[in-house]
Amino acid sequence: MSRSHIHIPRWFFTPVLYPHLRNRRMIFVLSTAAALYMASIWNGLTFWVCPIKASIGVNCPGCGLGKAISLLIRGKWQLALATHLFSPFFLLALILFTIIGFLPYHSYDKTVQWIFSMEKNTGISAFLLLGIIFYWIARLLQVL
Repeated sequence: MSRSHIHIPRWFFTPVLYPHLRNRRMIFVLSTAAALYMASIWNGLTFWVCPIKASIGVNCPGCGLGKAISLLIRGKWQLALATHLFSPFFLLALILFTIIGFLPYHSYDKTVQWIFSMEKNTGISAFLLLGIIFYWIARLLQVL
């Protein structure tokens, strides 16, 4: 009896985080922008309108993510997960991005190489991105 194998395309294993983590300035820019955005949401300010929702009236895959992360930080886990299921992953990523940016050079380099290896060998970033797309479709179907 032969065993069938699932063929996963090579692009599926293309690193997504690694190119951004290679540049410490990019890490600090992204971390600072995320912190400012979280602070604005925390204080009830909304200066960013989702361009997809504004133009076609449909939530994008990330709609509600900032609010959900803010709820997580406040300890309101159930409400956060109801707002956006992927908020814990993004909060963890933001925390890790910031920590990685402050690591000493040797540790920073090893960590970034490890993330490159993880992404290249497991396709974890692609799985998370596909997960977000399927989650988005499920949310759209609930609205319809």
